[in-house]
Amino acid sequence: VLRFLEETGSRATFCVLGSQAAECPGLLRKMKSLNCEIVNHSWNHENFLNLEDDDIYCSIRKTDIVIFHCCGIIPKFIRVPYRKYDEHINDIAESMNKAVLFWNLDSRDWEAKDASLIIRSVLDNVSDGDVIIFHDSNRSTYEAILTIIPELSKRGYELLTVSEMLEHKNIPFVPGRYYFK
Repeated sequence: VLRFLEETGSRATFCVLGSQAAECPGLLRKMKSLNCEIVNHSWNHENFLNLEDDDIYCSIRKTDIVIFHCCGIIPKFIRVPYRKYDEHINDIAESMNKAVLFWNLDSRDWEAKDASLIIRSVLDNVSDGDVIIFHDSNRSTYEAILTIIPELSKRGYELLTVSEMLEHKNIPFVPGRYYFK
């Protein structure tokens, strides 16, 4: 995916698990070199609603530390695993100077293992300002992206990172707020 983004001059926002980032620091450095945005997605995809506050803080901090050591940045967004969240999670995010990131268009790639279904799921439903979620867990996602990105560009969409889109739409970043729910 990173090679394809580089070839097409595209950027993306990557939500990374700290445990996986620790094993692949070169991937994070490559993301940063391509001007992609990196978002904290917890240490090991824990359901925050089942954790004590200290465990949530630890998961976020450990992931931030790994990302910082890999590429010198501290993410300003946290993407809550399983989209399981409550207002208390916003309070925790705010105390850590982060906002909570969601998405508003699910490619359903976690469900459909067929590239054509993923392509249809996105292209039939996309509109301006969407944050589209993809997962790196199967080859069909990559195959779908090879069609989706050029088609979105052909339709006149500009592919932006989440922070770029907020800036483009004059939406301020506010710690503790959630975006694209």
